[in-house]
Amino acid sequence: MLAQHNALDMMLAEQNALDMMLAQQNALDMMLAQQNALDMMLAGCDDLDMMLAQHSALDMMLAQHNALGMMLAQHNVIDMMLAQHNALDMRLARYNA
Repeated sequence: MLAQHNALDMMLAEQNALDMMLAQQNALDMMLAQQNALDMMLAGCDDLDMMLAQHSALDMMLAQHNALGMMLAQHNVIDMMLAQHNALDMRLARYNA
């Protein structure tokens, strides 16, 4: 009976060792899942970096658009000044006539 008891103790010890190995395997699986989640988050960061680059490019395009708007406003002012100049030329021509 003692031999059977010792054999059962050894089998229990082996079972406990297998349980510990299974627990370690589960821990490794959880770590792998965390790594995969981090990889997905990193890929998301790469996407965010691309979106930020696109946003910066759009900001630059908006700045160019605003600069063109200012140039157009200056152009319109010059057109108004030219119209005034032409009106003065016409007055001068009538005065001289």
